[in-house]
Amino acid sequence: MNALRVAIVDDEPLARARLRRLLERSDGARVEVAVECSDGADLAAALARTLVDAVFLDIQMPEADGFAALARLPPPHPAIVFVTGYKQHAVRAFEVRATDYLLKPVSARRLSETPARLVQTRASARHGPGAAVAAPGAGSPRRNSAPLRIAALRRGSWR
Repeated sequence: MNALRVAIVDDEPLARARLRRLLERSDGARVEVAVECSDGADLAAALARTLVDAVFLDIQMPEADGFAALARLPPPHPAIVFVTGYKQHAVRAFEVRATDYLLKPVSARRLSETPARLVQTRASARHGPGAAVAAPGAGSPRRNSAPLRIAALRRGSWR
């Protein structure tokens, strides 16, 4: 399997460096950090030059937040994984079809789940929305669970 090519967008250099280290050490799918940006404007310019499978996007940044940065990207955009210290943005994140939502400080254990979700999203994109795809390491196909996650977040039962 090809490596997942990702971009990291965070205004804090230490947060970018930590996330890069965690991604490079993650088990399962190989991850290549192809782009690092300090804000949304840099992201739009970088994605015009470099193709990535996913963007790990901070929400709270100066000038424009992660949602504004996402809105500036021309469709189709890569899978989005929001990485933030604020849990109150989770419902909105899944409403804009985020693949995952990570709370800072990101743990290696929690981050280890994200590449499998990204692989599933990449496979779904190739086979059409809602297509049944085999999750890495799973024996049977499953459908995109984003609508279920949104409903669970609204109920307060998503972890």
